[in-house]
Amino acid sequence: MAHRIQRVVMECELEKMKAVAEAREEERRAAAKALAALQTKHVAQLQVTGAMANKEYQKSLNKLSIDKEYEMNIAFGITQKETLEETLKQLEEAEKTHQTKLEEVTTKVKEKETQMEFTNQKLESMTAWKDRLEEEIQEIRQAFQKYIEITFPQLSSGQADFILPSRKKFENEDTKNEG
Repeated sequence: MAHRIQRVVMECELEKMKAVAEAREEERRAAAKALAALQTKHVAQLQVTGAMANKEYQKSLNKLSIDKEYEMNIAFGITQKETLEETLKQLEEAEKTHQTKLEEVTTKVKEKETQMEFTNQKLESMTAWKDRLEEEIQEIRQAFQKYIEITFPQLSSGQADFILPSRKKFENEDTKNEG
């Protein structure tokens, strides 16, 4: 009986070990299955989180791009305004310089016109004086010619011309060049 009890105890022990091994195996399979399910769940969550992160990244990138474009437009506007102001300032300075030079030239032109007018008046006066002198000389020559003709009636015309001073008619340089 003892032998039988011992054998039953051994069989129970074997069954117990077998049951424990099966239970452990069952637990391992359940744990592996749970781990696989958990891993699948985490992979799915990672994919969803990655997609959301990518979407958020694209959204942030678009916002950053829009913000940078806005900043660049502002900077460009400021630069354009500064350039325009500088150009207008230079244009204004050039206009002032031009106006000053124009006034100087106008003043010089007026001075030259005044000088020319004065010179023309002097020239007209001298020309009139020369013409009067020419007329006076001509009158003197004619009077002297009459005197010679009255004093020496026996001389034929042109014989006493040697007594008259030789007279060359004044010719202007401009008149010589034209002819």
